[in-house]
Amino acid sequence: MRIVLLGFGSRGDVQPLIALGQGLQRAGYTVALAAGMNFAGWIEQEGLLFEPFHLDIEALMKTDLGKAWLGDSSARPWEELQNMRRMANAVAATVIDDLLALSARYDVFISGLLTVEAVATLAQAHGKRHLLALFAPLAPTRAGHAGMQALLPHSESALNRWWGYAIQAMLFTTLRGVSGTLRARLKLPPPTRRDFWRACNRTPSLVGVSPLVPWRPFWRGVRPRCTSVLAACPGATRSPPHN
Repeated sequence: MRIVLLGFGSRGDVQPLIALGQGLQRAGYTVALAAGMNFAGWIEQEGLLFEPFHLDIEALMKTDLGKAWLGDSSARPWEELQNMRRMANAVAATVIDDLLALSARYDVFISGLLTVEAVATLAQAHGKRHLLALFAPLAPTRAGHAGMQALLPHSESALNRWWGYAIQAMLFTTLRGVSGTLRARLKLPPPTRRDFWRACNRTPSLVGVSPLVPWRPFWRGVRPRCTSVLAACPGATRSPPHN
């Protein structure tokens, strides 16, 4: 079985997937990590196959749009989403070209949130398997401690659950350009908010969790199941600084 991890984004999107990829390799799978061209040497040095998104992410982050997205608008969430949408639309055609090429060589796609609906559509159209890799819980839930940007982080409330769906709706508006480009190539209808919700909430998901987090159910109304634990080797180059 050939698996490709999609590290579309900055270093923070790529780094956790290296540990995941190495764990999958140890389990006997053929694993590649797709990322921006500027990450090629790093990924190959860590022992994984590299597949390119034909973009230089570092160079993109130095453009006026990249600086506006990651710097100037970080304290203004709505403006940050608008800049994120402009960035996604600017690279959509290149990303879709690369995803379509990868679909001919791999059986399983493990995507991040930025490409979740596009990859769900691609997997269904080409008979592939798709999993979603998350760095924080995304499923809408009443539990404030487990939600993404919960309105009431210290309480259990229906408001938290509905706010989770509202966040996903905003993400759909931000990211639909990538999915829309793929669907146009496949001669499919444009994506809907329901398509995005289905991709986010029904795709089997892997959640990266610190070993300091206690193992307890942290979604009310969702049944998480721990199938394995992947740990990076102590002292590896990807370990964060102690400070």
